[in-house]
Amino acid sequence: MLKPTLATSIILFDYSGLTIKHNLIVAA
Repeated sequence: MLKPTLATSIILFDYSGLTIKHNLIVAA
């Protein structure tokens, strides 16, 4: 198992946030 680094966690979190925002914009 690879332990995610802080940078990786931030990148994944950002990507999830952008995806959610994109979905909200499309749904609006």
